[in-house]
This record gives sequence, structure tokens and C-alpha cells, in this order.
Amino acid sequence: MPLSQTFLRRLRSIVVNAGKTLVFSCLALFLVFCFGLTTCANAQTKQESKAGELAPIAQFINGQTLFVAQIDLANLDVDLFGETLEGVFKQAIVKLGFPSESINSSVAEFHKTADALKNDVKDALKDFQEKHGATKLYYVIQSVKGEGSCFILPAQSMTEDQISSIKEFAKEFDLNCALYKKSFIIASSAPLKEIGAYYKDFQPAPNARIEAFFKANPKKIAAFYSGRIKIRPLVNSVLATELAPDFTDEESKNPDSSRESVSKSASKAEQSRLVLQENNSSRNTGQERIAQEENRSTFFSGGIFGKSAKKKKVQDPFEHSPRCIKNAVELFDSSFVEAYGYVDGSTLSATASLKFSSSANAGKFRQEWANINDEVIPAYFSLLQATVDFVNANIESGKNDLALTNLPYLGTVSFDSVVAYRLIPLLREIVCGEARTHLPKQNGSQLTFNYSLADELNKIGPNTVAFMYFFRSTFSETEGEGIY
Repeated sequence: MPLSQTFLRRLRSIVVNAGKTLVFSCLALFLVFCFGLTTCANAQTKQESKAGELAPIAQFINGQTLFVAQIDLANLDVDLFGETLEGVFKQAIVKLGFPSESINSSVAEFHKTADALKNDVKDALKDFQEKHGATKLYYVIQSVKGEGSCFILPAQSMTEDQISSIKEFAKEFDLNCALYKKSFIIASSAPLKEIGAYYKDFQPAPNARIEAFFKANPKKIAAFYSGRIKIRPLVNSVLATELAPDFTDEESKNPDSSRESVSKSASKAEQSRLVLQENNSSRNTGQERIAQEENRSTFFSGGIFGKSAKKKKVQDPFEHSPRCIKNAVELFDSSFVEAYGYVDGSTLSATASLKFSSSANAGKFRQEWANINDEVIPAYFSLLQATVDFVNANIESGKNDLALTNLPYLGTVSFDSVVAYRLIPLLREIVCGEARTHLPKQNGSQLTFNYSLADELNKIGPNTVAFMYFFRSTFSETEGEGIY
């Protein structure tokens, strides 16, 4: 019997959910690990603090403040940005083996392109400043419990229209937003009454470590610092909030509606299994394999969401995670000291460093990070391959009257090419290899992640470009054959 459109849509949903889980799995650790550091332990006086980068939000910082991030679009050096682009462009065509006369003429023409882009960027920054009244944004977290967590925009010079535009902008991200003490715009996912109550009795004070970091890293489009944090209690806190039923007034009047709300927070993997059972009451090894791979790829949840949907607290969110993730979490929670990071938009580069209690612990964490890459990435591709095999088997047996389906993250590609050239395993090894090139560099007790567009370009040679051309040709859209 032909596969129903409903089943195909749900099959696509399974893969999408698995992809989202993979992204969360890889990035959640990275984002939690890469919350900023101190580069200097010298204490600074209160006067130096007031003259520093954090002067606009000094009243929101004290010695116990855990995390501070700053984004300042005005720190984008547009001229240096243009020079960086031109340098990268020249580097690329040299790599491609252009003769010198072609290099010179190409660079001359790209200079005009870069100038036009710089003018557009300048105009965009100017328009943003005029519309919103600010280019600088801060984010603070006061403790590992997330107390006082909010975005802060100095608003002393903003007009009413600009304040309104910021509030509308915040609504697009589901943030509560309001003017605080007529001097700051505060935005947070937490109720603003909680934020106001917290800062009502807040006692500002200098924080030498945070101030030293921002003093040492000025003129960055984004920079962030974090003191010591622990992953397990942090994730527990987040999950407890997300798993708690959100009872609206309507739900309190309708108990059935409340139960439905709880059921919606059930495990993605469990939902997938139910979908497969619903679409085919008889046992089907292809469908079962997809469900098994999807559940296996849900590393951070490990089925725990489905079992704990009615609870407000999760004792161990990593109970069903692979040993490499447990090892990384335990090592991080016991030996992480502090971290720092910044993004330099002018040079198209970024860095994030983690400091541990010893060189040995830093080395162990680096190895566990590599182990996570080697286990998480192949698990996602196993799920993708299971989906391809299942659809292809149905096409060959004539059970499916549609030879097309939507495989996320492959783009527009011939389904026959995916099967015939075994592109899923090939992609798996390419992605795994790329992940290994981005392992952090160790310097004593510190691990540093570095990214630079120029450095990435250095990895590319003529053979790489030829391979990319072949790959793009394979993935080109063919009428009636493409995945879409």
C-alpha cells in the first residue's frame, strides 16, 4: 500500500526533531562552556570601573555577578572590515592558482565591490541607530540560579519612539520588556516583577575580574565573561522550568486542557514511536529502526523528558546520556574555573577560552569533547541513513507511489544519487573530520577555540574546490528527481 502523505510528513518531522536535538546537543555544551573569562587578576578601583566599558551598567554589577556579555555594533570598524574582505578574496584567488595579472585585475574590481558593501553597512548602522537609539546591548546573570538574568539597554538619550521600537523588537523574541527607572530598557524571559524585585535591593560594587577582562578586550562587536558555573544544576534548572505545566486561566477552568498541556511536553522520541505505531499497526523493521535511531540520537534527553513530563524537577538530566557526555559534564562541574570569549566583526574572527583547575583536567576535557563529536555526529547520520533506507525500500517494492521526500540538511538533491553514491556515510565522515579540525588548542590549564575566516580559507586548496564542484553538481536540482 502507498505510504500516506501524513506518514511522510511525520517521517520528515522525526528527522527534523532529531536534527534539532543534535544541534542542541552540540551547542548546549559549547554555549554553556563558552560563557567568558578573566585575563587579568589585578584589582581596579571604583573610579577605573566608572571609566571602563561597563560604566553604563555599573549599577547592575557587583562582586558576585556571574556573567556579563556586551554587544556593541558601533565597535564594527567598517574600513577594517572592508580590508579583511579584500584580503580574504585575494587569498582565495591565489589559492585557486590565478595568474598574477588576473589576480591584480580581480582584486581591483573586488575593491569596488567592497567599497559598495562598506557604504551599505555604514548606512545600515546609521539607520539602526536612528530607529532604535542605541547600538549597545548588555546581558547579565547574577548567579548559577539565573537570578537577575536580563538584557539591559541604556536609554537615557532615547526618544519615546525609539523606546517603543525596542519594545516591539523584544516582543518578536517573546521577551518581557519595559523601561526601568527611566534610564534603562530591561528585557527578560522572566516576569519583570521578579527582575524588579531582585534589583530593588541589589548592592552595586566593583568586580575586578569582569572589569579587567572588558578593559583588555575593548572594541569588540561582542564579548563575554563568566565565572565558575556547573552544567548539571544549570540544566536541571532549565528543564524544571520547561517541564512545569504552564496553566493559563482557561486551563485552570478546564482540567482536560491542563492535562493536554502536560502531555505536549512529552519526549520527542516517544512521540515519534507513537506516530510510527499509528501509521502502521503491523510491525515494520524499517519504521522501528527509524524510531530506535531517533531515540538513540536524543542524547541529552535520553527519554528522560517522556518519563518526567509531569515532574517539576529532574534529578539527573544526563542519566541516559552516553558515557562521554557524562564524563565531560562531571569533569566540567568539578574543575572548570572561568572562561572568556569575543567576536571581532572587523577581522571576521572569534575566540572562546575555558580555564580548568589543572593542565591534566583541561587535557581530559578536550579528549571528552572529541569523544562527544565522534559519537553524536555519527548517531544523527545513522538516523538519516535509516530514513533513506526505509523510503528507498518502499520505492523499490512499489509500496510508495511518491518517489520524493524531504530530507533535512541535504538541500536539493537527487534521491537516486543519495542511495547510489552512498552520500550519507560520505557526509558523515566529512562532518566528523571537520569537527576534529575545530578541537580546542590546549595551553596549560586553558583550552581555546579559535575561528577566523582567513584561517578557514587556508585549509582550502584547488582539489577541495574541485571536489566541492563535483558535490554541487551531484546535488543540483533535477526536474522530477530532486528531494524537494
